Amino acid sequence: MLNVETVRKISPTSMESIHPSLRRNSSTIKPVKEEVLYSSKSLQLTEYTFEDENGKAKSAEVIHKRYM
Repeated sequence: MLNVETVRKISPTSMESIHPSLRRNSSTIKPVKEEVLYSSKSLQLTEYTFEDENGKAKSAEVIHKRYM
């Protein structure tokens, strides 16, 4: 069973808003899994799952605010 560490962040999803453990050498690690947990006209909650250099799974839940 994988040990998953959850990090919650609020959008906008720029480099500054991504938790340091999900960045490597100031470049973003690409997610291995992306799942939309909730979606409405103004908000979207998405869970991203990443693997670090040791193969340990980490996830982040990101709230995207949609501007109309």
